[in-house]
Amino acid sequence: MTNNHSVHMTVQSPCDLYGQSARQLHTAISGIGGRWTIEKPQENRTCDGSSLLGLLRLGVHKGDTIRFIGETNSQDPAALISVLHQL
Repeated sequence: MTNNHSVHMTVQSPCDLYGQSARQLHTAISGIGGRWTIEKPQENRTCDGSSLLGLLRLGVHKGDTIRFIGETNSQDPAALISVLHQL
């Protein structure tokens, strides 16, 4: 039996999410597993966290508020938080 739970995190983007930073975030989300949605609430826009193109189209700039909403299977989102701090 899997342990499904919902995780909501809202952060200020430490940098523009383009190029290498977008790829690092995409890799972290893929490594965590589960299904993640990234939301830019001030513009009411979302993308699937497993889509690098979706992340690029979201157009996150340094200082933007972004929300991560995930349903994970016993996975710890600490890796995602760690990557955000490294960007």
